Amino acid sequence: MGVPMFPGISNPTTNDLLGLELAEEQVNFIHELRAIRLKHEMSVSAVAELMGVDAAQVSRLESGSTNPTMSTIRRYAQAIGAIFRIKSEPWHVEKARRVEDAASTVQVMQFLTSIPADAQHQLRPVKPSLPETAPTTSGWVRSSARAS
Repeated sequence: MGVPMFPGISNPTTNDLLGLELAEEQVNFIHELRAIRLKHEMSVSAVAELMGVDAAQVSRLESGSTNPTMSTIRRYAQAIGAIFRIKSEPWHVEKARRVEDAASTVQVMQFLTSIPADAQHQLRPVKPSLPETAPTTSGWVRSSARAS
């Protein structure tokens, strides 16, 4: 049966589900910032020095064992040379978008699986940002199509 998503709660409410999703977003956000620090090959100590804090505070922030203020997150982002944007919207809008995205993914997968295996090697990625590339539903076109 697995580990329950909400230990001790047999019937989670919509509010419980929203709380879980918000917590996941927070963890993902911190992991993304940490990935930027690592990509820039910066040590925890170097970031802490730039922020004017103890390295242990940076470690706690990255591990998710603390609840940092927006000011701390801004200082961390500045120290690692990152920008972040915060966008809020009603949860039902986000859920509707996910349903839409899932339906599109199913359509693309159905399309791709309908292509005979011996013809799949002819597929190549489309560069949709180029104006001369014809838009496609799946994001893929046959390689015999217009070259980019």
